[in-house]
Amino acid sequence: MRSFAFLIPDDKTQPDIYLHANDLKSAMNGDIVLVRVTAQSQGGGRMEGEVVRVVTRAVTQVSVPLRAMKRMALYCRMINGLTGIFS
Repeated sequence: MRSFAFLIPDDKTQPDIYLHANDLKSAMNGDIVLVRVTAQSQGGGRMEGEVVRVVTRAVTQVSVPLRAMKRMALYCRMINGLTGIFS
């Protein structure tokens, strides 16, 4: 897992915003997010920020294998923020 991400603004005249992993909340690649700028380097350079909230999810369903057991694997399926265990 990466320890950072960049927000790419819709307005291409604006610079990308650096986001540390601790500031991503539950945002994933491709999500549309609302970000608060928390710092900017001197001279108007690179901006840093934090995700305030996820506006739109790019992916609404994610399956992740949790643990393999003899002839069965357990999966955690997340659908719009809800989680459950399925076999």
